[in-house]
Amino acid sequence: MIEIHVKTIRPDQHRYPTHGDYFTDDRGVEQIRVSDMGDHKLELCIAIHEIVESYLCKDAGIPEEAITAFDLKFEDELALGLHGPDDEPGDQPDCPYSEQHRKAMIVEHLIANFLGVKRYGVIM
Repeated sequence: MIEIHVKTIRPDQHRYPTHGDYFTDDRGVEQIRVSDMGDHKLELCIAIHEIVESYLCKDAGIPEEAITAFDLKFEDELALGLHGPDDEPGDQPDCPYSEQHRKAMIVEHLIANFLGVKRYGVIM
């Protein structure tokens, strides 16, 4: 059974600085959190990315704890100036879920294209 709860939240309500996040709650429901960007198309693109990435990670056996630990480590390194402001944790060579992130980015960009969103970032 698949049960997914997607919610748009203020950026300061995330567990750490990000546009999108996912976790499984204590009932086994996949929780997707997306920053309120004032544009439902952008928010949908991020939500779809998070859904795809989370399920690809589950399928690959990558534990949520490893993903969150890597993201938090990345945020610490970002604060130290070790990454650029546009860098993403999933694009880092040592990221345990980089393949799943890259695939989710492809889907995200396809959705942006289908919705007519112009200049939607880059796929690394």
